[in-house]
Amino acid sequence: VITSAGLFLRNRPEDYGLAPDGIDPDEYQQEKSSKLNAQQASDPSWSLGTLIKFPTFWKLGLGYGLIMMGVVGVMVQLKPRFSDLGFSDRIAMVMMATTALMGGAGKYFWGRLCDRFDERRVVLGLVLFQVAGFLIIIFGRSIYSLVFFIFFFGLGMGGALSTFPVIVASFFGRENFAQVLKYLALFMTLQSLGYILMGRSYDLTGSYNLAYYSFIALDLLALALILSAKRPSEIVG
Repeated sequence: VITSAGLFLRNRPEDYGLAPDGIDPDEYQQEKSSKLNAQQASDPSWSLGTLIKFPTFWKLGLGYGLIMMGVVGVMVQLKPRFSDLGFSDRIAMVMMATTALMGGAGKYFWGRLCDRFDERRVVLGLVLFQVAGFLIIIFGRSIYSLVFFIFFFGLGMGGALSTFPVIVASFFGRENFAQVLKYLALFMTLQSLGYILMGRSYDLTGSYNLAYYSFIALDLLALALILSAKRPSEIVG
């Protein structure tokens, strides 16, 4: 599948006479030269040595790494959590699958919002959705409360993956997207700690609630980091 996908992969719309992001091609060509000259004058070359000097690099990387800790930690133990609440294995698996399905819908939902609003405001929304989901699953016991959990957390977690590349391109420019993303993606290894945190929470307390509270704190910390991040062009300017 990966090999065959390479036959259809297209890197840049400009290579095919198109403009990005639905922009009118004529207007795009008129503005392209002036924007490119301004960008080249203000943007540094994004090597790793340059990136690590910018607080934005650390804030975005750590922020999304912390968000993903909660996402993967919850999803890997979601079926056992539903079972602990008294649901049958079959119903628990259906509920877990529904949460994942909501995550898929969330990718489109939050990505679409990024087309209209500042990406940091969109991140604010998806993090608050996740926090609401954590609170519901901590205190909720009825099927009705868990329906709300599936909606809020499922929709929120989908935005973590879809907004990450959007905010990288917006902050560092599409021309530098691949160069910057490959380094920021290293922070995603933090998500593996989510598995450990969930497991240790259950081992020590017999419940996942301690991990959920921890994920709320980590999400709020991540939100503070991302909201305070500034575009490098603003800093250089």
